[in-house]
Amino acid sequence: MTAYSFGNRWVGVVGLGTPPPPEPLHKMALRLRAKLLSRTVSLDTTVAVPVDTFLQSLARLRVRMTVSGQDARSQECLDLERKFRAGRTPLLRPWLKSALLEVHAPPPSLPPSASASAPGGAMSVSTERILPTGWGQSYPQAPLSPWVPPVPPRLLQDLQKMDLVMDENALLWVRWACLHSSYLYESVSDSPISPAVLDLLATLGRGWMRLAMLDRVRAQRGDLTTNAEVSGVLASDHHARALLAAWIGDTQAAFYGKGEAAQLATGRRTSAPEAVAMQILGALSLVTASQAPADALLERVSFSPRSEPDWVTLLSSALKREPEIVRSFSGPDHDRTFTVTVTANGLSVSANGRSVKAARKAASRSYVLQHLPHAASGAASGRAQTHPAPRPYRGNFPQHVRAVRWAQQAFEVADAAWMSQALTHRSWILENRAVVTDANQRDYGALATEGSEVLTTLVRHHYALQTLGASSRLATTVATYAAVSREVVLALFDAMPVEAGVLRSKGMQALSLDVKEDVTQAIAAVAWRANGDLLMERQPLTVANWIRGFEPPVDSSTQLQEYCARLKVGYDVDYERRGPDHQSQMRATITFDVEGGPRCRGPWSAGKRPAKQSAAAAALGWVFGHDEAGAPPTGDRLVLLRALFLAELRTVDPIRRVHAGTDIVAGTLGVDLLAAADYGGYLRWARTRAPLVPGSGTAVAARLEAFYEVVLTQHRRAAVRQWSVQNTPFHGAEAVPPRPDEHVRAWRAGPAAGRLALLEDLLTALRRTDPVMATLEYVQRQAQTVAAAAGVPLDTEHSSSEDIGRSVILHLPGAQWSDAFEPVVEIVDSIVGGAIWVREDEVISVTIPTAPTVAEPISCAGLDAVQRVWNDPWLDRVRDALADVLLLVEYLPESDDEPSSAQLKELARAEYVLMLCLRSNGDAGCDTETLVGEPKLR
Repeated sequence: MTAYSFGNRWVGVVGLGTPPPPEPLHKMALRLRAKLLSRTVSLDTTVAVPVDTFLQSLARLRVRMTVSGQDARSQECLDLERKFRAGRTPLLRPWLKSALLEVHAPPPSLPPSASASAPGGAMSVSTERILPTGWGQSYPQAPLSPWVPPVPPRLLQDLQKMDLVMDENALLWVRWACLHSSYLYESVSDSPISPAVLDLLATLGRGWMRLAMLDRVRAQRGDLTTNAEVSGVLASDHHARALLAAWIGDTQAAFYGKGEAAQLATGRRTSAPEAVAMQILGALSLVTASQAPADALLERVSFSPRSEPDWVTLLSSALKREPEIVRSFSGPDHDRTFTVTVTANGLSVSANGRSVKAARKAASRSYVLQHLPHAASGAASGRAQTHPAPRPYRGNFPQHVRAVRWAQQAFEVADAAWMSQALTHRSWILENRAVVTDANQRDYGALATEGSEVLTTLVRHHYALQTLGASSRLATTVATYAAVSREVVLALFDAMPVEAGVLRSKGMQALSLDVKEDVTQAIAAVAWRANGDLLMERQPLTVANWIRGFEPPVDSSTQLQEYCARLKVGYDVDYERRGPDHQSQMRATITFDVEGGPRCRGPWSAGKRPAKQSAAAAALGWVFGHDEAGAPPTGDRLVLLRALFLAELRTVDPIRRVHAGTDIVAGTLGVDLLAAADYGGYLRWARTRAPLVPGSGTAVAARLEAFYEVVLTQHRRAAVRQWSVQNTPFHGAEAVPPRPDEHVRAWRAGPAAGRLALLEDLLTALRRTDPVMATLEYVQRQAQTVAAAAGVPLDTEHSSSEDIGRSVILHLPGAQWSDAFEPVVEIVDSIVGGAIWVREDEVISVTIPTAPTVAEPISCAGLDAVQRVWNDPWLDRVRDALADVLLLVEYLPESDDEPSSAQLKELARAEYVLMLCLRSNGDAGCDTETLVGEPKLR
C-alpha cells in the first residue's frame, strides 16, 4: 500500500466467487514450483517446447537477428523473453513461429507444383502455387520511448468510429506517426527512430491513398475507361492530402516543433499537416496491410475529385499544338511569386502562382475560359458513367486463352473478360474491330495506369516492412521508398507465362519493352479490381519471388560478414574442387585473420555459392553454438572463440560508447543474461570463456565489470524514465493542455496516478541493502492493497531455493485477481527485472533469482556489477522529485472542486523538475533554482 489516497487506483477489477476447497499453502507452493519448472510453449499443434529451452532458443534467435541487421525483430525477441518470464502467454507472430520451428521441428515438405489437365483433350494450364504473406501479422515492432506522446484522444475516437481498432503495438506506430519531424528533433531525446522513418511512413501512406482514390471514384462515377481518366483522378492527389491535413487539424492529432507551430498559428503556408496526415495513414496501413484505413479516411473527409479538368492538357488538345510559354519570377528566395504567360494564335494570358506549375495551370485555365469557351463546355468531369461489362472474345485464340487461364488461377480472378482485356494491345483492336465490339472490350490502357499504382504500393509496403524490420534508425542515405523502374517490372513479366497470349497486330512479332511493362501492370490492376487488397494477404509464387528480390540478403555468408565487420576481424575464403565437370563439388574453407589463423571448413556442396554458405553457417555455429553446457571447445574453434571474445571486448568502451538497449538486445558479452537475472545462463557463458582469457584474467574481468555496470545502470534508468514520463500528468510536455484543471482531475481519477505512486513506493523500497527481499515485500504489500480493495484476506508463504531463488506465494481465496495485479507485475518486470511469475486465478507466485557465490574472475565480474548497480544515486534523486509531484497531487482538492491556478502552476513546475532529473545523466543533481523553459499555463 502507498501513503497516498489515490495510490490504489491502479487496481483493476477483482472478481469474487465461492472459494474452492482449501489447499495448504505449503502444498500450493510445491505445486506452483512444479508448474514453474514444467511450463511449455506450443509452437503449433504438434510441437511444445519446455519454457527454459524456448527462452534459450529465443535468445539465440535474437542474437542471430542482430547479426543479420534485423534490429526490430531482435527487440521483439527480447520483449517476448520478458513476457514469458512474467508468466504471460503472448501470441507468437508467424515469422517467429517459423524461425523457431526450424530449430525444434523439421520444416514441412512443400507439395510439388501440380499441372491441372483439362479432360477431353482440352489444353492444359500450369497451376501456380499461392503463398500467404503474413504481412498483416508481421509488421515490425515500433520502438519505445518515454517521450513519445500518447494517442490524441480525438484521433483515437475518430479511429474507433471508423472501425480502426488496434492493439497497443499497432497504436505505438500511430503515436510515432503523429510527430512531425520538427517535434522529433526538438522534444524526443535520443529518439529511437530517425526522421527518415517518418518519410517512409508518409510515402507508404500516400501510395495507399492513391489506390483508395481510384476505387472510390470508380464507385462514384463508374468505370474508368482510359488512361487519361485514371491520370485525372490521380491528379486530385493534392486535393485529397489537403482534406486529410484539415482533418488532422480538427482532431488535434499532430505534434509540431516550435517553428512549425508558430507558422501554423500565423496562418502561413506549410506542408507539415499534410506530412503528418500521410504519416498517420502510412502507420495505419503498415499495421493492417490493408486498404481499409485509406478507404475509411477518404470517407471521413468526403473526398471526391475536383470537377475541373486538366487545363494544361485541355489547352494543348484544343489548340492541336503546344502554346508558347514564358516564365518569370519575383520576390526573395523564401517567398517567390512565379508568373507564366501563355501565348497562342496571337492571344496572350498571364497568371501568378506559388510555383511554375500552379501559375501555368492558372494561365491555361484563363486562356481556355476567355478564348476557347467551347472546349471548356465539353470538358466537365464528374458525371456518372455506365459501360457494358466486357465479355471474353469469341474466336479461336488458344495461346491467349491459355495465358488468361493461368493469370486467372494465379491471381484468383473469376472473370476471364477482365484478364483478357489486360492482354489486349490497342494494335490488335484496330485489326479486329468486330470481335472487340461484340465483346464490349477495349485495350489495357486504363488498367496499365492503375496497375502501376498497384505494383508500386505492393513493393513499397514490402520495402517498408523489411527496412523497418532491420532498424528504426535510418541513415539519411537510406531511400524512403523502393524504385519500381521499368527494368524491375519487366523482370516480373519475364517470370509469367503470358507473352505468347498477348493479343497484338500481325506486324508486331516481338513485344516492346513498353508493352511488356503495360501488360504486367494491367494484370496487377485486374487482380486488385477483382479482389481488393487480397494481394497483401496471398500472392502467386511468381509475384512473391519477384517481391523478395527487394529484400536485403540475410544468408549465412552475409551474417558472418556483418558480424566480423562489427568486430573488425577479416577472413579469406578458399575453395577445393573434386569430381568430374558434370558432377563437380566444391568445399569452402574460411581462414580468419586473427592470432593463430583458425580455419573453418564446410561440407562438400554442389557449387561455389552453396559451399561458401555452408562454411559460413559452420563458422556461425562455432560462435553461436548450442553446446555451451557440453564439451569445451578445442582446436581451431577454441582459437577462434578466444580471438573473437577479445575482439568484442576491445570494441566496447564503458566510458565513451555504451548503448544499453542495443548491447542488451545484441547480447554483447552476455550482458543480456545479467539484465534478465539469468545467472545460470551467465555462469555457463562465463565458464565457456574463462579458458580463453590469458593469464589470471584480472584485467579482462575489470573491463567486463565496468562495461556491465554502465549498461545495467543505463538500462534501469531507461525503465524508470519510461514508467515516469508515461504516467505523469503532462507526460513531460513543455506546454500544458488548454484546460489543465480538467486534465489533472481526469488524470488523478484514473490509474496513471496510482501507477506513479507504485514507482515511488518501489524506489523507496529498493533503498534497502537487500533488493531481493525488498522486492518480495513490495509485491506482498501491493497484494495486500488488492486484498483490502476486494475485502478478502491475503494468505502468504515465503520459500527459498539455491537453484531458483527466493519466492513468495500470494493467495486470495475466492478472488480472481491475477489480471488486477498486472501493473505490479509490469513494474517489477520493468524496473527490477528477472522476476519469474506463475499466475492462476486466485494465486500468484513470484520468484526473484539470487546471485550465487563464485570465485572465477569473469563470473564475479558480472555478479558484482549486478550488486553495484543498485547503489545508483540517480534513483534517489528521481525518487525525491517524484515524491514532490505526488505530494502536490495529494493536496489537490477533491474531484468536485477545481484546483487553483497556483496549485496547477506548482504541479507543472514539480513535474518539470522531475523531467530534469530524468533527462540528467546522473552525474549531478537537479538544478531547481534556474529552470529554463519550464511549462507555461495557457
